[in-house]
Amino acid sequence: RWGAATYEMGWKISIHVFAWRREKSLRRLCDSLLRAAYFGQEVPLYIHVDGDPLDLVVDYVEALQWPHGPKIVNFRRERLGMPDAIMSGWTP
Repeated sequence: RWGAATYEMGWKISIHVFAWRREKSLRRLCDSLLRAAYFGQEVPLYIHVDGDPLDLVVDYVEALQWPHGPKIVNFRRERLGMPDAIMSGWTP
């Protein structure tokens, strides 16, 4: 019930996922996100892929269908590492 209340209060959420070389973990995370309840609300999915990712990660991200709103993918040219990748995920 707390999830529905979040939307009733007018809150908007978006999801940011950070990926690099762990395709199986990424797949598990996205499978969980796909099964979650969003109560009919649009939930944008932002996927930030660090530089020099595995081809399996790139293929998975590009093929992923996100039915809950827009899917926005950011492929970095250079590897930033997790702390900098997270900080750059919210740069205006």
